[in-house]
Amino acid sequence: MLDFDEDTEERVKMKKYVVTQTLEHRIIDWEWLESMGASERVNELLGPRLRMVMDACEETQYTELTIEFHCTFRHKEGAFSEANAVSFSLGRNLYEMTIPQFGVALGLYSSEEVATEEFVNGLRGVFNYNRPKSLGPTELGEFWGSISTQSFAHTNLISSVRDPIYRYILKMLATTVVARKSGENKANWLDIFALMCMVEKRNWNLASFFAWSFNRPRRGGKRAALDMGPYITRLARNIRALTKYKLTEMNVGMPTVRWGVLDLQLAGILTQSDPPEWNHEVGAPPQRQPVPRERRAVPPPRPVRPPRPNPFTPEAAFDYTQERLDQMDSRMRVDQQWVMQSHHRQDDMVRYMMSGMALNAPLPQPFAGLLPPPVYGGDQQAPYVYGQYPGYDQWGGQSGYAYSGQFGWQQAGGSGSQQMEEDSGDDEE
Repeated sequence: MLDFDEDTEERVKMKKYVVTQTLEHRIIDWEWLESMGASERVNELLGPRLRMVMDACEETQYTELTIEFHCTFRHKEGAFSEANAVSFSLGRNLYEMTIPQFGVALGLYSSEEVATEEFVNGLRGVFNYNRPKSLGPTELGEFWGSISTQSFAHTNLISSVRDPIYRYILKMLATTVVARKSGENKANWLDIFALMCMVEKRNWNLASFFAWSFNRPRRGGKRAALDMGPYITRLARNIRALTKYKLTEMNVGMPTVRWGVLDLQLAGILTQSDPPEWNHEVGAPPQRQPVPRERRAVPPPRPVRPPRPNPFTPEAAFDYTQERLDQMDSRMRVDQQWVMQSHHRQDDMVRYMMSGMALNAPLPQPFAGLLPPPVYGGDQQAPYVYGQYPGYDQWGGQSGYAYSGQFGWQQAGGSGSQQMEEDSGDDEE
């Protein structure tokens, strides 16, 4: 019977609510309340209008109507006389109403009553910020502190209220006009607002109150329950929205029951004695205090780095060029050191091979006839000196000539060189 367009908010809600059953609402048992001697006080607190509304919760609820209404209901916060203050769909028909029209459609007021100043000037709800014709959390907290043993907080337990009659009314509100499955033992802002208006005899607008109650968020799912079904059926009958839906073809929701003695005893409203009496002892558990929060010191802001100098100035270009030249010079020095080390390794390798293979190095002219051929690998060989010819001359001294790969054979000086010059002079004489 129900269907919405894809990728719409109504479609998403319908998928969530289609597996959710309706809530079992519970109303006041006035005969039992009279036997307890509290019917007059409760009737005085509720007033004739709110008593009629709470008794109307006995209406039969239908699953299809409840799902369609909750999927499409919208309430513009703060709107009152606007034509679309509330909007909803019932019987596949879209309805847009003002708050006065909505109150008449629900059967809360007559057409003459919504035109009076009492209706227009009545309190419309409670908000976090100041708003005309409404209460704030400060006033709500002061009232809660006067009736409860605990201070006003995010979670307010009904069992902390001193007066058992006030506790009883809060439980009735949680199962009728502000019905919900979870949180029956907690008083929300709407519950406290309604009780405050009853106790202090304040004028409050019941139509606006119902708009806020219908607009509450709902979870959906198999463990949740859809509430306010009896009032939705009452609304559909009053606006004649049941033309497309036959009551015989719709699924009937959970029936409404009356509060029993056992339920009130479990809620701590009645004592466990026989016969039961009103429980004036407050058995609320200690209120959980909020966890203290530590604020970390904000570190000081870091100084802003100065902008880089203009890279196109002559000074910056000169510094950059000089830096690059220094890098190139350093790289050339490193390369030159590697080349020299490579030459030294080659010289050592050649000398080692000649010594191991007993090879004689060729002597350049004019020393070929003057110096004896060196002997490698002998026992009497002198220690090797890098860069110097490793032989002995004919005069018994160390050769004064050294061989260099760059400059060839050169005279290094020494006793052998002096003796060679003296012998050469004697031969000439």
